[in-house]
Amino acid sequence: MENKTFHIGLCLAGAVSAGAYTAGVMDYLFEALGKWQAKKDKNHDDTPSHNVVISVIGGASAGGMTGIITAAALNNDIQPVRFPRNQEEILKDQPQNKFYNSWVDLLDIDMFPLLLDTKDIDESKQVFSLINSTFIDKIAEKVVQVDVNNLKPLPSFIHPQLKIFTTLTNLGGFCYNVTSRANTTLDKYYMTVHNDYACFQLNKTEGLNDGWMPLDFKTKENVQVAKEAAMATGAFPVGLKSRTLKRLSADVNANQWLRHITDTNPVEGTEYITQNIDGGTLNNEPFEKVRDVLNDITSQDNPTDYNNYNSFKSTILFIDPFPSEKSEPFKIDLGLFSTIGNTLWTLVSHGRAKPSEISNSINDDIAG
Repeated sequence: MENKTFHIGLCLAGAVSAGAYTAGVMDYLFEALGKWQAKKDKNHDDTPSHNVVISVIGGASAGGMTGIITAAALNNDIQPVRFPRNQEEILKDQPQNKFYNSWVDLLDIDMFPLLLDTKDIDESKQVFSLINSTFIDKIAEKVVQVDVNNLKPLPSFIHPQLKIFTTLTNLGGFCYNVTSRANTTLDKYYMTVHNDYACFQLNKTEGLNDGWMPLDFKTKENVQVAKEAAMATGAFPVGLKSRTLKRLSADVNANQWLRHITDTNPVEGTEYITQNIDGGTLNNEPFEKVRDVLNDITSQDNPTDYNNYNSFKSTILFIDPFPSEKSEPFKIDLGLFSTIGNTLWTLVSHGRAKPSEISNSINDDIAG
């Protein structure tokens, strides 16, 4: 890989509150790559000389939220958080590290009074979720703020046009029809797809309509959209409030993962507003979407090329705090409430199933 560039795609799985784990991994990864880059710049003999860049970050739920946090954090210096030496340091805020500040510091030492507060019900006369979710709005607003007086250039290990996306579960969905040529009175067959994606790109080339929304925290371009997307992908059903997301219809229609629908059934109007729940409900590990982006960058579309250690130019790093274990044998229970619970779990589990991607990710012979 002498004088060549190797591309990394990060796939950040849904993690609920264990997004703190994912954020910690990201913090450490950036620190490690920074130290490696510093040694490489000094031409150390024991340091590989090829370039390594993170080119895409895709996530669901807490992973998607961490992806947006990362995009904001890159604008300023990220100071790694060290192990605290005493209780006083454990409870001390760490504003110099957006990962820690967002996931660990939160808003207060004791968050329960905020979570159980009923002001959201008192003001709206409507129940939105089991816990008061207004704290998320405050954290999200804090996350997208950057220090414009101390801006930093992107680290050399970050692609200058980094792409970040979150998965979404669009409750309204994308309705499309299939024209029938059969001898029937029905000339169209309607279906709805609920997988959705909010896609952003740093330093995007102007005028390129490809569904990747330009994101700039300095000028605030699409920062509000990114904030809404972060809250939408993390809207854990029932527990947290569902979220709306407003985007330009043109960006939705041009999205590469939606065009199989929008080319013939485009979203109409200037703006498109959706109601969303947790992005991990339908796509909790967006391996395949991260791979799509890497393939576009490297021009390696053939799995034989990107999965071969002698030819691959990219790979996916998967961060997941909850590697699952084999489930207990299913217990048959014909009771109504058990059936309701099992039905919901079956729908979510089946919607997330990706046997080939999961098997590839644990196969040592597959480099990609």
